[in-house]
Amino acid sequence: MTKVGAIVWYEVLMAWRRHSLPLIWGLLLGGVLIFVALVAENNARWLADSMQSQLDNGLYTLEQFLTLSLFSIVIAAMIFYSVGVISVVGEVIPLDSQFKLRELFKALPITPGIYLAGKLLGVWAGIVTGWLGVGIISGVGIWFILGVYDWRV
Repeated sequence: MTKVGAIVWYEVLMAWRRHSLPLIWGLLLGGVLIFVALVAENNARWLADSMQSQLDNGLYTLEQFLTLSLFSIVIAAMIFYSVGVISVVGEVIPLDSQFKLRELFKALPITPGIYLAGKLLGVWAGIVTGWLGVGIISGVGIWFILGVYDWRV
């Protein structure tokens, strides 16, 4: 297990040094905030205006409609993020061959399964870390752009 952990650490470190992780995290954050600023606010206001009778009857609040508009934001963000993830994942193993690290790994007492598991977990560690960090930052940014959330929704 320590071999897999070492490969995971190496992979995250190398993705950080290649600037692919900060690039993909910035792509996701920019995609979310730009989409919110340009599209979702108008959609939420339009949705609230079209459902004015339900708002007047007290069935729903404006905050609930704004929170529902976040679902379209998440879908658009995942489209941006999937483009970046493909570029990060597609270069992981070929770069080892290009930088002659493949020969180093063949000299070590690890199996191909451990190598691939470490690479896969390393990529996912960087991706999940980005999801969490960008989720927190964009949550605060969306709070300032759209307003108050309704956590019950």
